[in-house]
Amino acid sequence: MDQKKFDQTHQLSEPEKQKSYRWHILLAIFLVLGVTIGILFYIVDFNSLGNLKDIHFIYLVLAGLAALLGIWIDANRLVQMAKLTGDSLSQNQSLQVVLGNYFFSFFTPAASGGPIAQYLILKKHGITSGKATLFIIARTLASLAVMVLFLPFIFYSESNLPVVVPDYLPILIFFLFLGIIGISFWLIRSPWFIRWSRGQLYMWAPQKLKRRLLRLHQDLSAVAFLFSKSPKIMLIVFGQTAASLTISYSMILFLFIGFGVTLPPLFALGRMFLLNFLIHFAPTPGGSGIAEGLFILLFAAKSSQTIAGINALLWRILSEYIPACFGLISMVHLFGYQYIKNKFWDTGKEEA
Repeated sequence: MDQKKFDQTHQLSEPEKQKSYRWHILLAIFLVLGVTIGILFYIVDFNSLGNLKDIHFIYLVLAGLAALLGIWIDANRLVQMAKLTGDSLSQNQSLQVVLGNYFFSFFTPAASGGPIAQYLILKKHGITSGKATLFIIARTLASLAVMVLFLPFIFYSESNLPVVVPDYLPILIFFLFLGIIGISFWLIRSPWFIRWSRGQLYMWAPQKLKRRLLRLHQDLSAVAFLFSKSPKIMLIVFGQTAASLTISYSMILFLFIGFGVTLPPLFALGRMFLLNFLIHFAPTPGGSGIAEGLFILLFAAKSSQTIAGINALLWRILSEYIPACFGLISMVHLFGYQYIKNKFWDTGKEEA
C-alpha cells in the first residue's frame, strides 16, 4: 500500500482530531509537571508540607491578591502602549496577552516561548506585526529599566555591605542610572546618532551578526520614537512597570508573615528582583526546580529551610502555575486546540 492510500485510509474524523489535539496538550502539560516534580523532590523536603496548616489563611489570600493585582497592572501597560500607536486594546485583551505569555514561558526553557505567545495574541486582536514586535520589546525594556533603577536600593539593603557606605549613596546612584537611561533614550532617538551608529555597524560588525544588530538597532530606535510621542504615557508605563513588579514580588512578604516571619521589605524585594532575573536564564521549562532551589537558597537564612521550602512552592503556584493554567484556557479559547497543536507541536516535529 502506497503512502497516499495509507493516509487516506487512516485519516481521522474531525472529532477524533480534536480529541487527539487535547491529548497532545495534556501530555505536554503532564510531561512538564513530571519534570518539575522530579526536580523538586531533590530540592524541597516534601515531608515539611504538613506545616502548611500553620500558615494564617488571611496572609495567603493577601499574597494571592498581590499576584492578581500585579498581573492586572502589567496588562494595563499594553493598554497604554496601544494608545501611542492609535490602536485599541481592552483590559481583557491585554490580560489574554499577559496570561498567554505565562503559559508558554512556563513550558519553554529561558521563557523563550513567551514573546511568541504575546505576538500571536496581539496579532489576533488586530495589532500589526511591526507594532506587536514593538510592544513586546518596549514591555521588556521597561521592565529591565526598572530593575536597573532598583539595583542601588537592592544592594544597599544587604547587611554585608561596608558600614562606611553613606545613606545618600543609593539616591545618588539612582539618579546616575536615571541619567544614563535618559541619555541612552535621547541618543537612540537622535537622527545624527542613528546615522552614525548604523554606519559603525556596517563597518565593524561581523558579517554573521550584522543583520541581527541592524534589526536590533532599528527596533530600539522605533521603541524610542514610540515612547517619545507621549512622555506622559511613557511615565505612566514606567510607573505601572515599577508598581507591577513591586506588588507581585511583595507577595512573599505576606507568605513569610503568615508563618510568623517578618522580612525587611527592601531585603525581600531585592532578592526577588535578583531571583526573577536569574530565572530567565534557567534551562528547565519555566525555570522549574531551579527557581524553587534559588528561592530556598536566598531566603532560608532569614527563616528556616522548612518555611523557605513551603513558601517557594506557594510562590510558584500563585505567581506561575495558576496564571499559566489561565493562559492555557485563554489560548485555547482564542485559537482552538488545532491551531495550538499545529503551531507548536507539528512545527517541532518538522524541525526535528
